[in-house]
Amino acid sequence: MPKTLITTVPFAGKNRLPLELLEKANIDYLINTLNKKLIE
Repeated sequence: MPKTLITTVPFAGKNRLPLELLEKANIDYLINTLNKKLIE
């Protein structure tokens, strides 16, 4: 199963459709848990 790291904040905060599409495509994802912009 493919895995994806979602770094955009917020992601799917107002609309859950992007997450539903990932789930429907059997893509495992992890959303940025720090809830802030990531830098190198």
